Amino acid sequence: MGLNQAGELEIRFEYKNLPGGKNEVEADIADQLKTIYGAKNKGDLPNLATTFSVMSALHDLGKINAGFQAYAKALALKVPTDAVPEQPLLAKYIGQYTARNTCDYFIHEDLGGFLKRELDFYIKNEVMRLDDIENAEAPAVEGYLAKIKVIPQDRLQADRIP
Repeated sequence: MGLNQAGELEIRFEYKNLPGGKNEVEADIADQLKTIYGAKNKGDLPNLATTFSVMSALHDLGKINAGFQAYAKALALKVPTDAVPEQPLLAKYIGQYTARNTCDYFIHEDLGGFLKRELDFYIKNEVMRLDDIENAEAPAVEGYLAKIKVIPQDRLQADRIP
């Protein structure tokens, strides 16, 4: 952590699991964090522990260099949430960073089949209005058919969808 040549604060850290492979904060530290920040959820504690460490270092560096004091003051501004009523701004940004690096992405196991069924459903219900076609008059049916002709033919053949 330090000030770069432009006077900007640089905090370098990497996202990794806590020692022991668990993302849990030790009980005595967890109690302190709950008291300081009013945290209610166990899942917020790792980010709050990181926040506390950075804020402590900034406070110590602020005794040496006034530039750090300004950053410490700005990053300590409260941005409360229901789960963490005393959340500092730095904790919010650390939370955004960790969320971005821990998200899981879901990929449908039969995505092609799913999309084919959805396209078929859309064409039948939104374009052709298959439920209304039985009671529709000839001009309405011609209108439905005209809409279908606008859709490229390769889109109407479900087996051509990747």
